[in-house]
Amino acid sequence: MIGIVNNYDKRMGILANLLNCKLANSNNDLYDLDTIILPITKINNEYVENTNISLNEIIDKCYNLKQIFYYDMLDEYKQKFLKKGINLISYNDDDFIIANSKITIYGFLKYLLNNEEELLNKSFLVLGYGNLGKRLSLALKGLGLNYQIYAPKNYKELCMNEEKIVNYNNKYDIIINTIPFHIIEEADYDKIKKCHIYDLASYPYGFDNEKLQVINLLKIPGKYYPNDAAYSIYCSLKKALL
Repeated sequence: MIGIVNNYDKRMGILANLLNCKLANSNNDLYDLDTIILPITKINNEYVENTNISLNEIIDKCYNLKQIFYYDMLDEYKQKFLKKGINLISYNDDDFIIANSKITIYGFLKYLLNNEEELLNKSFLVLGYGNLGKRLSLALKGLGLNYQIYAPKNYKELCMNEEKIVNYNNKYDIIINTIPFHIIEEADYDKIKKCHIYDLASYPYGFDNEKLQVINLLKIPGKYYPNDAAYSIYCSLKKALL
């Protein structure tokens, strides 16, 4: 029997319907399961975020458990599960990352178009050229917007259509970060504090929000397109479900 840990994320409820399985609200709901699906969150300690469900209690008391699907968790707990003979499968694979990046871009553009009063005469800077940064750049290009990219590594060989990798010390109207660490030093914050700054990255994000006015757009797929987001998880899971 499959159970999904319920952290009240819309995506997990929709996923439960797709898999025809139950949502688990407490450790007691998990004990008879052979498969547990953890929500889309990095598990930084014993407890799953927004729940009172304990990984240690799952390890100790879920005697029928054969496999766990997870997004991200500490190596300490991975090792505990593996010692118990429980198979660990990350659904955060390439297919999921690509699908999630696309959905994030759709949601961000929806937010941007609804909240920015002017776009055509604005200059954009995209921080990062990974999965998300590349797709965001293509989306901005498709809209005919003026943008440039800054990446911490030399990605010139990856740039399409002569897109230019530049430093951030120029003047931009809108900055969009996709890199999950502070890439711009605080000493340079004065150069960008007049910009509209959007952060699409996960923790620890791209900026110190106490020193800059940053709009953190977290968990965009679940907020804007939960059905699409849940289906992307489902597609990753069904390849490996016993």
